Amino acid sequence: MHNEYGIIGHHALAPDDLSDMVEMCAAFVDPRYRKSGCLNALSEHGIGEALRLGAGGVFVTAVTTHVYSQKAAIRHGFRETALFVSRVQPVAMRAIPRQEVARESFFLMTKLFGEESRGPYYAPIHHWEILERTCRHLELNAVFDKSHGEILLPERGQLKLKTDNHESGHIVILSYGSDTAHLVWTAQRNWRVDRLETIYLYLPLLQPYTSGLCAAYEEMGFFFAGLKPGRRGQDWLVLQYLNNQRYDYSLIKATTGFGRELIDYVREHDPVSKF
Repeated sequence: MHNEYGIIGHHALAPDDLSDMVEMCAAFVDPRYRKSGCLNALSEHGIGEALRLGAGGVFVTAVTTHVYSQKAAIRHGFRETALFVSRVQPVAMRAIPRQEVARESFFLMTKLFGEESRGPYYAPIHHWEILERTCRHLELNAVFDKSHGEILLPERGQLKLKTDNHESGHIVILSYGSDTAHLVWTAQRNWRVDRLETIYLYLPLLQPYTSGLCAAYEEMGFFFAGLKPGRRGQDWLVLQYLNNQRYDYSLIKATTGFGRELIDYVREHDPVSKF
């Protein structure tokens, strides 16, 4: 967005390699034009453009040191589905005095297009309630299956590993095998030595093994982050691991009751926060 004097604001859409959605990101408005409706106009245009491109939905990552970006997302129909703890390097906002600076946590906030049903989800029983509440919060019709899948695994599974510029690693389980737990453990060990701060593990909810094997990864120190909608309903249960960190959850702010509930649930399952 610009006028004859230059750029007033900016907004971008970025493809997501784990879903058919696009991320709405890199949004800003010249301080002289704040409260003029520019950001709302840019956001509405971005949502419309994503629809035109045939995306399955849009998502944003909203910071948690303040609630301003969360409120802006909620106005456009986005809802919290996951809390990524210690996601990026510390962010300090000059306009917010006396703030404590720590690695920034993000809410994953999602807006799906259409009213399709999802599932069946093979979710671990102990996370059923929060996942069901997340789906209702997102107005997503998901079916849950109680079966745990056969324990007999194929010999080899398939993982996707990647790191980013924020000292975080991502382990995506594409398919399970007898070697998957060892491969996850190896990646976790190597990234701990490399001093990555946070590791995120993506478990495919449509694969029956996820229900029975989630606990094995939680024994490695991974804990609940939330739900990430994926491509054509291939949705993900996201776990997270904090490398030698005791995170101060009091620094995380939420603007909705469900957001606060999600913070409490994540904190309760963080094995370090219990001590």
